Amino acid sequence: VVEKKDTAILDTSILNGKKILIVEDNRINQMVTKKILEKNNIECAIAENGMEAINIVRKETFDLILMDINMPLKNGMEATKEIRLFDTTTPIVALTAVEIEEMRHSIYESGMNDIIVKPYDITKFIQTILRSIALKENLPLPRTTRLKAV
Repeated sequence: VVEKKDTAILDTSILNGKKILIVEDNRINQMVTKKILEKNNIECAIAENGMEAINIVRKETFDLILMDINMPLKNGMEATKEIRLFDTTTPIVALTAVEIEEMRHSIYESGMNDIIVKPYDITKFIQTILRSIALKENLPLPRTTRLKAV
């Protein structure tokens, strides 16, 4: 008998065809994030910094924005504050390698909706995105079901 570990199964069907902007200056992080999202049938666009993100969000509509905090030209919090001047509804989720309590307050104060800590736990990463999109679209919050070990 082969033992299988309990696996978290997420209903990711609401993510099909969603469009997410990845705002990240690190190319490796861009590729890793894009790959995870595309596996969940999400369309991705990439901005290399906060200034570029603001310009893209002015022209295009996204279901969610993943915003790195530390970037050149304009950091994630500055970019979010500026985006919030013309877009108050698109969920913006902070991507940060540092999770300090006082930083958490500044992140939420800038207008961001949630935080994902790098390196990602892929299940938590997808759960956070699902929760943010479900809240925006007034959908029931996705449930995680556990498969029993066989």
